[in-house]
Amino acid sequence: MGNIRVLLIEDDILDAEQVLRSFNSVFPRVFDVVHVTRFTDAIEEIKKRSFQVVILDLGLPDNRGLTGVKTLMKLMPSVPVIVLTGIEDDEAAMEAISLGAQEFVSKNDLAPNSLIRSIRHAIKRKQVSLEGPDQEQNSHSLQLGKLTDLLKSVSSDVTNRVGELKKTELSTEQSKIVSEIEQITVNSAHTLAEITRERSMFVPLRSNDI
Repeated sequence: MGNIRVLLIEDDILDAEQVLRSFNSVFPRVFDVVHVTRFTDAIEEIKKRSFQVVILDLGLPDNRGLTGVKTLMKLMPSVPVIVLTGIEDDEAAMEAISLGAQEFVSKNDLAPNSLIRSIRHAIKRKQVSLEGPDQEQNSHSLQLGKLTDLLKSVSSDVTNRVGELKKTELSTEQSKIVSEIEQITVNSAHTLAEITRERSMFVPLRSNDI
């Protein structure tokens, strides 16, 4: 198999540069990245060549929200789409997954290992969803897996922010609110653990998926 051609659709230069640095840190080079800043330019690139993965920002100036995901699903039904999400994009990310996006990547976590792992998982999940008589069952299991991953990301982000707040000087009322948020996060983590346990009954983990 040759290099994996990736279409990166991101208008924020700093975020795009961080993604490109993550790809460039991988040796040997296995990713060929085409970067565009507008969705209309992405459509032109799709007409000129094939891609194995698309990374899509949900806040493009000429295509905001989930419209881009829907368009890509129609134009490239066999190509996995990964959405880039900000702190405020959790709900949109879940909707993108329900529309057929394979993965989400938080802009707060564009480290090489996380990004590359997300791409590999997205490709595998897309392949599984397109083949075999158990396609529908696989699709349901994959959707559950992606939603579980999203919940993990949200829980981790809240925990980190609570930790940062506890290090600052807070009023009594503020401390009470932070403690309540922390307790909610702990309870959510327990619920997530139950979901993950149930998920493992339907999607056996393989060593090369980790």
